[in-house]
Amino acid sequence: MGYWDLEEGKDCVEKTWITTKIGTALGLVGSAYHLVAFQPDSALQAVQTAAKGTITMASLGAIFGMATCLSAQARNAPDDPLNYFIGGCAAGVFLGARRHSAMTGASACVGLGTVAMFTKLRAERAVDGFGSLLTEVNPVLMGPLRGDKGRRVKRERGDRRRCGLREVQVSVTQLGLGYESEETLVFRYCSGRCLRHRRTYDLALDSIQSAGLLKEPAPHVPCCRPLHYEEDFSFLGNNNQYYTIPELSAQDCGCV
Repeated sequence: MGYWDLEEGKDCVEKTWITTKIGTALGLVGSAYHLVAFQPDSALQAVQTAAKGTITMASLGAIFGMATCLSAQARNAPDDPLNYFIGGCAAGVFLGARRHSAMTGASACVGLGTVAMFTKLRAERAVDGFGSLLTEVNPVLMGPLRGDKGRRVKRERGDRRRCGLREVQVSVTQLGLGYESEETLVFRYCSGRCLRHRRTYDLALDSIQSAGLLKEPAPHVPCCRPLHYEEDFSFLGNNNQYYTIPELSAQDCGCV
């Protein structure tokens, strides 16, 4: 399971483990390039240099993963990109402390935090388009000025974006199925995004379609659809006859 497949604000240990592995891999690659560019005098020095760089990058990954997840939990705003800025900033502060330089820590805090935040925004924009990027950036920048109300509105909007069960009260006539009746019902439907459920197939199809290689458009994002339906709905029509509609309201939802 990949990093983006895990729910934000949960599975902190798993998320931290993934970011630690990514940091370790980057550290190994960076150390290899460093050893090629600046050949050490001895094998021991080479091992020390590689270990130092790899451990530093692994620590940065671990701090970023844990700080991001804990921020999402503490602020009760799991989808807020600001959590990623906080995680990146925490990693930058650690880097400055390791090098005993306040200037390095401040620069790394802003730099890594900004990169992490826009990485999160880019992941969300993959589905929603550029418009959602502007929508997300504005709350991130204005959030500290708007206070608790702004954070609450943003959290509620994030909840609505997830694939889940919604409901609305309508009359039978408003269903548009050809029946005439004044009876009302609570119609439950599925709505929301399925970004975290994209698979390799979806990513490949998106790239192929963007390159103009398909003759006709094809959906490359999972859809939020009912997994099961409620019991058949029966009602009395305006002509005093009873009717039954099967599979009308959703019982639960999922990304398919």
